[in-house]
Amino acid sequence: MEKNEKILNQYKILVDFLGHTLGSGYEIVLHDVRTPEAGIVAIANGSVSGRGIGSPMTDKALQMAAQGEYQRSDYLVNYAGRIPNGKLIRSSTMFIKDDDGNLIGMLCVNFDDSQYQDLAKRLSDLIHPKEYSFSESRE
Repeated sequence: MEKNEKILNQYKILVDFLGHTLGSGYEIVLHDVRTPEAGIVAIANGSVSGRGIGSPMTDKALQMAAQGEYQRSDYLVNYAGRIPNGKLIRSSTMFIKDDDGNLIGMLCVNFDDSQYQDLAKRLSDLIHPKEYSFSESRE
């Protein structure tokens, strides 16, 4: 087994661990950038995006790799990602590099926070009804 394969195998354990630790709302994905057409080599909670092992890398992941984002940073956090059904999610990506700094994989954490955004809006509407105005004097 080659060295890069050994490195990625260690991250497969981390995918499983984070999937159990964070819960079903968080999708944890390990991409092998050497095979982008079947880049997902490990995934936990794939129901978030509907993807599984052997699914291709997303356009965003391919773009980050092609643009050399990994050369400028070790990770990106809390950016807008898009899953295959078109829905926007909150994503973070850690770049996995070999000893020479070459990109070999990406560990991604995806979270669909739409249910919480809806809940926050409903709560805000309940606390501050439209009839209530902050500009009115409250004497």
